[in-house]
Amino acid sequence: METLSASMDATNDTINAQWSFLGGGVSPTARISSLALRFVLRDNAGWHVSEPTTYVSGSAFSLEATELAYFGYDPTNSIVAIGTSETPSFNEIDWVGFQVDATRGPNTGGANAGLRKFSVQAFPGSLETAFVQWANSFLLSGTNALVSADPDGDRLNNLYEFGLGGNPTNGNDTGISPTYAVVAQSGTNGFQYVYPRRTGDSGLHYALELNPDLVSGSWSNIGTSAETGSGTLDVDFESVTNRISTAGMEKEFIRLIIEQTP
Repeated sequence: METLSASMDATNDTINAQWSFLGGGVSPTARISSLALRFVLRDNAGWHVSEPTTYVSGSAFSLEATELAYFGYDPTNSIVAIGTSETPSFNEIDWVGFQVDATRGPNTGGANAGLRKFSVQAFPGSLETAFVQWANSFLLSGTNALVSADPDGDRLNNLYEFGLGGNPTNGNDTGISPTYAVVAQSGTNGFQYVYPRRTGDSGLHYALELNPDLVSGSWSNIGTSAETGSGTLDVDFESVTNRISTAGMEKEFIRLIIEQTP
């Protein structure tokens, strides 16, 4: 089935299939001795077909698309050519479908197996559309274009470079650095932390984490609960001001987390 551009991740990737049969179910002695389904999709990396999922029993089942193994796929080949193992991007998906593999059993008579209902869970648009455009602007390709890659070796991966406005090909340009200071407000000192946030990209999520002790403590994610305001930096970024109370604290460590989420 064709669809508008969509994307999948581990939270939005469920495939639901409901079977119907003519001439009985599936068993070694039935008219259909075995049955399997392959998920087919086309994303911004090309065509892919999943490993087969074997029918066991019942009339319906669910799969998690991002947990399946995939292979290259040529839909124009009349014999359905399945290539070598590969990993889809699951971004900018504009076509999804399925392939049913069935084996005729020893029982004579008419037999039919098909899908009465087939649905795929995804979200519209693409988390990585803006990121991909950004990566392309720096001529990144292959593994260097992954969100987790660090092509310039500055210990900031591409996602953080993107989220902070850095240059992934120049280790001296890490973007707009967060600033921090102890600031008094209404007679009480507090820790002020200001970081840049890219605008116009709903797939980016920024959050703060706190830790009272780097040796024996643990990081606690406070999300955006400390945010007190924001202002425009430039056409792509805004500054986000956060205030963390220092009352009763001998020390406190803070870090910025940038993630891609639906």
